[in-house]
Amino acid sequence: MVDFRLLKKVEQEFNIGENSLRSRSRLAHIVVVRHAVNNLLRREFGYTYAEIGRIMKRDHATIIHSTKQHSTGWFQYEDTYSRMLLLFADLILLRKGNIKRYSIEMCEDEIAKLTSLIASSKAQLERVKRRSRTLNAKK
Repeated sequence: MVDFRLLKKVEQEFNIGENSLRSRSRLAHIVVVRHAVNNLLRREFGYTYAEIGRIMKRDHATIIHSTKQHSTGWFQYEDTYSRMLLLFADLILLRKGNIKRYSIEMCEDEIAKLTSLIASSKAQLERVKRRSRTLNAKK
């Protein structure tokens, strides 16, 4: 099961109140972080929807919805998710068994991959914004 220190670390990093991730709060900044955490636990740590639901005090269907929201609205979450990936890069790499010990080159490679991902996401966001402006102008 997940170490709840992970959730505490996220709450501290994103400056949200203690236990806010597991609360019923629907404040936008908390929801964005909560969706990103759900996606992180699913994609990077390999938890099932039911396991994440137990951790986050939600039904598994809510977690499924949350991960879909995250993937369809990626541009809303990219900065939050990228910060989490960097925050937990060591745990993710260890969990996946990709490293046995750290080296500067390995960390630089991971940072380069994340930077590339952020750049491509920003480019995609710009395309979506341009398309949206074009469609709005035609109305």
